[in-house]
Amino acid sequence: MKAPDAPREGPDAQAAWWFARLRSGDASAGDRMAFDAWREANPANAAASDRYSTLWSILGEVREEPPVLELRDGLRRPRRQPWRYAAVLVAMLGGASALLWWPHAPHRSGMPSAIADQPIVTRFETGVGQVARLALADGSTVILDTDSVLKAEFDGSARRISLQRGRAFFHVAHEARPFTVTGRRLAVTATGTQFVVDLDNAPDVVSMVEGSVVAAGVGTGGGQPVALKAGRSLAASAAGWRLGTVDVDQARGWTTGQLTFRNAPLAEVVRETNRYSPRKIILGEGLGREPLSAVLKAGDVDTLVSAVEDLGIARVSSRDAGAITLSRR
Repeated sequence: MKAPDAPREGPDAQAAWWFARLRSGDASAGDRMAFDAWREANPANAAASDRYSTLWSILGEVREEPPVLELRDGLRRPRRQPWRYAAVLVAMLGGASALLWWPHAPHRSGMPSAIADQPIVTRFETGVGQVARLALADGSTVILDTDSVLKAEFDGSARRISLQRGRAFFHVAHEARPFTVTGRRLAVTATGTQFVVDLDNAPDVVSMVEGSVVAAGVGTGGGQPVALKAGRSLAASAAGWRLGTVDVDQARGWTTGQLTFRNAPLAEVVRETNRYSPRKIILGEGLGREPLSAVLKAGDVDTLVSAVEDLGIARVSSRDAGAITLSRR
């Protein structure tokens, strides 16, 4: 099935047209239904569609190149011919395909499947202070926090994510295939929603921003599966599971480079700030429980230290290129 103005050529040209159309910003529900019907009509259509999704995911920064921005802008304008822009996309992605056999960047690696029914596996990694926005092959987006590692594996029946270190915000594209994020102790399954999974503390923590998920234990850990809705959280540790509430704005604030704390223990504020900086704050005995409310730029160690000194909470007892130690006054 082809939408009006779709090219008459084979699956590759049609897949490129659909790819550009669905990412143009004004695709309708009818467009998406027509795309699903086109994809299911022929295995060659599905294979061609998967190839373009894989290329787009792995070569993420191509989205910001002027030709692609012009292509997407053109699809938003009436009376244009989307197939012409799709042809540009075919040329750009086709020419880039040879790069996929090597890691695209030091912290991103993956190899597309040569056979349509084999899974697509991609690994992403961020360094200290780096936060990356990723587009996955299904249209989902992930914001991967500092010093984090994630592996994505998609096939025809499931979307599987393994968060191996750090923290990630997931905005899941709605579709029939389940989307499962597995940590150390939790497996979180959704079909379309927004949530954060955090492995940087002793428990695994999932914080719901929008929609709902089902959380289950990994292996023999944890209890019965739990349904979580927006504003709820679940922390899973060796001691068991703990349900709680979450400040949605605070839970996703780090995705914009801003850390917000409301009467939080100083130990928590320091731990979050240290995530983003190679220079760490070290707290002296008894300081960790001091309450603090603050809005900080992620990794801004100096502002936090100055605030703690100005408030009379602590003083700097030593400072070097790697660490700042705070002690009681």
